[in-house]
This record gives sequence, structure tokens and C-alpha cells, in this order.
Amino acid sequence: MSQGAVTRILAIRHGETAWNVDTRIQGQLDVPLNDKGRWQASRVAAALADEGITALYSSDLQRAWQTAQPLAGATGLMPRPERGLRERAFGVFEGLTWAEIERDHPEASERWRKRDASFGPEGGERLAEFYARCVACVTALAQRHAGELLALVAHGGVLDCLYRAAARVELNAPRTWQLGNGSINRLLYTPQGLSLVGWADTGHLDGAVHDEFSDALARRAPPGSHARASSAVGSSTSAIDSIRRLVGERGFDLLASTQGDRLVLVLGGPSGTAGTALTVITDVAEHFGPGQIVVGPEVSDLVEAAMSARGALSGIRAADAWPSAPRPVAADDLLPERALAGDGHARRMLAREIYGQLRDAGADLLETLVAYLDNSGSVEATARALFVHPNTVRYRLRRIAEVSGYHPADARSAYVLRLSVTLGRLMTS
Repeated sequence: MSQGAVTRILAIRHGETAWNVDTRIQGQLDVPLNDKGRWQASRVAAALADEGITALYSSDLQRAWQTAQPLAGATGLMPRPERGLRERAFGVFEGLTWAEIERDHPEASERWRKRDASFGPEGGERLAEFYARCVACVTALAQRHAGELLALVAHGGVLDCLYRAAARVELNAPRTWQLGNGSINRLLYTPQGLSLVGWADTGHLDGAVHDEFSDALARRAPPGSHARASSAVGSSTSAIDSIRRLVGERGFDLLASTQGDRLVLVLGGPSGTAGTALTVITDVAEHFGPGQIVVGPEVSDLVEAAMSARGALSGIRAADAWPSAPRPVAADDLLPERALAGDGHARRMLAREIYGQLRDAGADLLETLVAYLDNSGSVEATARALFVHPNTVRYRLRRIAEVSGYHPADARSAYVLRLSVTLGRLMTS
């Protein structure tokens, strides 16, 4: 591996199986995906199709292998089986539920729960051995593909080991991070080892609203019509009828659903409808329950409403990180919070739409932006650092605002720009 070469890694957990649902230990038993798992695999493929993956490896156990197939189709890459990415061998634990293990193997269960690194179930791997195997396998693959973007489809136990290696967390430390089925996790490998970029991205799986909303909207839209749609998510309320009436008065159709403590709305209307979803939701915000309301981006076709809903759902999960945000707030205004919460789409938007636009507009803009942020927003200090006149800095700052939509002199915009530069560098390094 060349000195300083960076390998970007997408570590993907396989989709759901029936045994995942039953909390039954799979280990190295060859359990297939269930229907939900196959759907999750298709969503992973759609989310990563344009990432520029150069190599695809998968555990040879079929739940991982089946997860890799849609991604192979989306990227045109032949998946390569890798036994080193297999789940931990759990010996006598395999096929048992957690409750059955605790009942039938109480002493072994205790050592397992305490994450004893020297413990291995009868016929299985010791934790320390499993960890060493996973890290060695991924290290070898990263070195083989130095400077590339590598996709690995593996298992929860494997991902747990990679997280610990990247975050420098001891094997016996309790797990505080998520390992969801179909999650996308981002790491970097350098000669210094693994490091974390993003973890537990499941934004691509927030499509449960698709059948409920977008199919119904499609039925409402006349053949060949062009309509626009947007979505809004807030806390549930008993005033849905009032919201429906007020939204209708503004020329929009409405589909509404309560999902737990959330109210999910999809607004649709002809292209010529006056006003935007954000202004409409602002007008009816008092009829929502307490807390933030997030409005998803407008889409040009009613059948694509699920895309807007996914943005809104991602935003509502991250909204608490910006307490002073307006109510309602656009999902795209929460890109930094969504990216930090694990939303891969938000991360790509920051890296490609903002950083990428500035990079393509000229190196002097990026250079000026970084210098301005590094010098605490001082035009004069930035000018001295760049050996240019302060008026040149002011002109470039205006150009940055024109190109990106964010002015570096504004505190919120500066935060967005700083994160976009960081992510842009990581995702293009």
C-alpha cells in the first residue's frame, strides 16, 4: 500500500431473516433472507448505485450473498465471496434463541453477555479470535484495493468488530451503537488503521410509506398529468380533519397517516397550485402536536412522493440537534444534522451538491472558503493568508454564496459549508 493511500469502505449488514425476527442465533448456519430482507437489499442497491464502488465482497453465507446481488446488478460488479467476512461461529448456541441460551447454558450465557474475550461457545470461536479474523480480513482487502471504494456485505458481529477497531473500543465494552439489518456503514482505511466516517445509515430504508402514500397518490393523478408533491412529518394530533380542510382550501390534496406518535402528511397538487408545501404547513402548524415539523423536498411527480417522505422522516429524527430551527423546517435545511445522524443521502448532498459545485467553480473559491472559516470569518485575516486584497476576498465570498446558496458570513451557513468541505474531502479522497 502506498504511503498515505486511503481506502474508503462501505460495510453493509445483510438484510433481515426470519431468525433475526425470532432473535435466534444464526452464526454460520446458512439462513436465507425473508421478504423484508430482500426489500432491504434492493434499497441498499438503489442507495449505493452511484457511489462509484470499485470492488464488491460478500460473506459466502447466503443471507449476505443474497444482499449483495442487487448491489452487483446496480454497479455491474461481480461479487467476490470472502469467508473471512462470515459471522462468528457460535457452536452449540446456533439455532437457539437468547432465552433458550440463558436457560440451557447459564454459565456460558453469563460469559457471553459480559463479552469475555477468551470465551467461545462449545464448538465456536472465541471472541478475541473472531475479532482478529474480521480485522485481518478487512485490512487485507483494504490494502489490496488501496485508494478505491470498497463495498463489503457482512454480518452484525463482523460490523461490531469493525466499529470497535475504528473507534478504538475495547472488546468487553458494552455496545452503544446500532447494527441494523440493511444498514450502510462508512469507514476509512489508512496505514494507521481503520477510522469511522459514518455509522448505521438506514435512511434508504425509510420507505415504508411508499405503498401507503405514493401508490394512492398515483391513483389520484390523471394519466399523463404532471403534479407536484411534498411531505410533512410532525407529532400526532387529533386535528387531522382541520388540517385536511385547511390544506384543501389552499388547493392541495392530502393523504394523512398516524405512525406511532408521528403524523405523516403527503400533499399533492397540480403544477400550477399557488404556494409551497412549506408555506401551507406553516399556516396549519398550530394544528400539529408539540415539537418540530419537518417538510420534505418538493418532487415533480406524485408517484415520487415517497422520496420526499424519506427526507422528512430523516429530518424529524435529526431535528432535535438544531433546537433553534424554525417551525416548520425544510428537510434540506437539516442536511448537517441528518448527515451526522447517519443519513447517506444527506451526506452525499453536502459532499456533491455543495462541495462539488464549489470545487467545479474554481479552486480559488474553495481555498478562500477554507481560509475564511479558519480565520474566524475575518476578511482581513483571510486576505493576508491568501496574499490578496480584502475586496478580492469579499468578491469570492459573494461568489461562494451564489454558487452554493450559503453565505460564509452567516453562522448557520458557515456550519453547513464547513461540514460539506469535510465530507467532500472524505468522499473524494
